[in-house]
Amino acid sequence: MSALHENKPSVMDIFVNRPVLAIVLSLLIILAGLNAAKQISVQQYPKIESASLVINTVYTGAAADVVKGYVTEPIERVASTVPGVDYVDSVTTSGLSKVTAWLDLNHNTTDALAELTTRLNQI
Repeated sequence: MSALHENKPSVMDIFVNRPVLAIVLSLLIILAGLNAAKQISVQQYPKIESASLVINTVYTGAAADVVKGYVTEPIERVASTVPGVDYVDSVTTSGLSKVTAWLDLNHNTTDALAELTTRLNQI
């Protein structure tokens, strides 16, 4: 019985006897897979928006520590209390204050900007 089984050719014998054919077929499968991966649409991923509000303030002639104390820190305090603000980052140099308020993902920037403007006008 085993003698009959050994003489029967298998489909895999073609690839063993012809390794170049096996390599070419493997490369064609890989290229087809890469082509299919490029053409797949990614509609299942949600739209993610990340936004920030930047407040630049010029205080001509003032030292950096004065600008930080009188301009940057009050703006940071106000910006951190606005709903939707994730965190606040600031840079202070001589005569210039730059405060960046980073918003939560997908937060409405128009509402945050209106609220921030209102609170900054109060100070």
